[in-house]
Amino acid sequence: MLRHIPAAIMVLLFTVSSAQAEAFTVFTNTVPPIKFVENNRLKGVAGEILDALLRRTNHSVDTVIALPLKTAYEQVRQTKNSICPALGRTPQREKHFKWVGPVYSTRFGLIVKKSRLEELKSVNSSDLIVGSVAQSVPEQKYRKQFPSKKVRQIPTTDQAIRQLAGNTIDVLVFALTPAFHLIAHEGLDPHDYVVLNEIDSVDLYIAFNLHTSDQTIQQFQDALEDMKRSDDNDNEYKRIISRYFVPSL
Repeated sequence: MLRHIPAAIMVLLFTVSSAQAEAFTVFTNTVPPIKFVENNRLKGVAGEILDALLRRTNHSVDTVIALPLKTAYEQVRQTKNSICPALGRTPQREKHFKWVGPVYSTRFGLIVKKSRLEELKSVNSSDLIVGSVAQSVPEQKYRKQFPSKKVRQIPTTDQAIRQLAGNTIDVLVFALTPAFHLIAHEGLDPHDYVVLNEIDSVDLYIAFNLHTSDQTIQQFQDALEDMKRSDDNDNEYKRIISRYFVPSL
């Protein structure tokens, strides 16, 4: 019977049958609304996009673990069948992962308390205490632009916001939209904070452990591109983004 099936269809059938469904472990830091863990599930923009891609590729996630960025980064490097969602893709990180994306792009800059603006104007810039989340893209970009300035590394995003609120640091280098979401989550008024300077932007990708097969990476990439080019009336990617993002404060 198989001899009557056209060659092109035979190739397609072989490709589909040879693609093994995989179960991934997700290691992630918390940067709402882009990514956060709730009831042991990945939520936010990255969570919904990853769920959609898993449906389209027939792969799955068996475990989601929330960690500080530095730890999540290292866990994905060391653990087969693992993912770090919505990770900034930079030249420093390029060789450590396989990449699918971009899933989103985020701007980042310097954030300060409005009540301290006048006070900080009188402080020599070299004396300012600048904080950032350890190993984050904003930290890397800031260090590149201002190599002589000191940066205090902070393990987690919520700690970074609390240190800014408590004046432990003077300035926070952070992704802008998530910063204001986190400020509100900590019970603070986002309008009490202001962007002092926008530094740059970065594309966010799903970072896979290097042992992930190229075939699996291509499946995810094709599925993402298919999501993005769907008709505007039925574009799942655009619907996900619009659920989370409103004009900046």
